[in-house]
Amino acid sequence: MSVRYEDLAGYFGVDNLVRADAAALSGMTLPPDAVRVLTEVGLPRAIEDESFTAEPPQPVQVVGSPDAFLRFGRCSGSFFAMSPATGEVWAVSLYPGDTHPGFVNSSLDAFVECLLRFTTLWEQMPDVRSLPGESERWADLIEQELRAVDPPCVEPDAFYGEVIEEVLMGI
Repeated sequence: MSVRYEDLAGYFGVDNLVRADAAALSGMTLPPDAVRVLTEVGLPRAIEDESFTAEPPQPVQVVGSPDAFLRFGRCSGSFFAMSPATGEVWAVSLYPGDTHPGFVNSSLDAFVECLLRFTTLWEQMPDVRSLPGESERWADLIEQELRAVDPPCVEPDAFYGEVIEEVLMGI
């Protein structure tokens, strides 16, 4: 399923979406679907719990990769960047010494769809720390929703796999 501008605007609001100017992306070799997401669909400008803040797309060097990645957003301790060669989205730590990027999604389209689904579920989720059995139920629900979009994103060592583990532990 490809996420649409209307989907994001309906949930995050038109004023909370940012779309890149196609001219700003010229010269970058990006997958066509990534260009569509950045220029037509957009990204949420900010999500209140700091799980995502959009940034103007810009090339950035990532340790261990000879190619520049496209940085497009951040969360509390990492920035999100896409590999133009594969289209995959990675979380790269902002802290010195932690240089190993973590897999997030298989594509920018999957990233935005998972972000929308996760945020929707997160806002509905009760405080699982105080409700026995709820953490397992919500972790399973989040995993099912995200697996339907991008199965590799819920692997234990992936970004959302770790988030699901935190939900399961009631963090």
